[in-house]
Amino acid sequence: MKRQNRKKSQAAIVMKRLFRNKTAVIGMAVIIILLLIAIFAEQLMPYDYAFQDYYALFQPPGGDYLLGTDHLGRDLLSRLIYGCRISLVIGLFSVILSALIGGALGCVAGYYGGMTDNLIMRFLDVYQSVPAFVLALAMSSVFGYGVPMTILALGISGMSGYARMMRGSIMTIKGAEYIEAARAVKGNDLHIILKHIIPNAISPMIVNMSMGVGNAILMVSMLGFVGMGVPAPTPEWGAMLAAGRNYMRDSGYLVVIPGIAIVITVMAFNLFGDGLRDALDPKLKD
Repeated sequence: MKRQNRKKSQAAIVMKRLFRNKTAVIGMAVIIILLLIAIFAEQLMPYDYAFQDYYALFQPPGGDYLLGTDHLGRDLLSRLIYGCRISLVIGLFSVILSALIGGALGCVAGYYGGMTDNLIMRFLDVYQSVPAFVLALAMSSVFGYGVPMTILALGISGMSGYARMMRGSIMTIKGAEYIEAARAVKGNDLHIILKHIIPNAISPMIVNMSMGVGNAILMVSMLGFVGMGVPAPTPEWGAMLAAGRNYMRDSGYLVVIPGIAIVITVMAFNLFGDGLRDALDPKLKD
């Protein structure tokens, strides 16, 4: 009972610190709004995102089309709303996949050390020698297009940072007294890692994941911009930018509107991640 109360009090302290940070609260509010838009995209879209009105090509913002139409007469607002779902789904699940793969590798490397650690870390050294975007492009070309394939490509290409972070966290706590006590009572390695090590090493991972979603959404947009992301006609913000760049001079809103959406989303996750990092910092005092 005392342990549960202690956990609740720690969670309350973290939430208190988080809500004291105004920029983090703003970021969290924007994220909640984006999640609601993604969940209820079909209900919020005024038109089908693939509907083409050939009598309203390059319709400027206003009138029947609040944010205007593109070169095929498709409603930009509807495509922006559905693109929010695509970007968030890929961003969230690719980060989760990266954290699971990288976290598992980091756990094994940090806990066992020695030759196992050397092999895993040398593999990651080679892996990280390739720029992240180039690696994501290569993975996309291997796995193909579409939402699941893009998630897989980004998840695998982004795992190395999480592996190193988890390894570093585990190496700082694996010699703690409670770990030695768990070993003394003949606890098996899997039980010790899952029950004692990961819960005490997960905080930096959570912070990195919250900020990593913004980076993943930016990477999705970059893949979409070069035509290696989600295939048409499914709307995605990076692909919308690529489609509108040919008409920037006369219809600049085709680039400005999805660009603003990307900036706001990435900034919201970064602000929230910064606030969460400060809230989870044990050195801070109330």
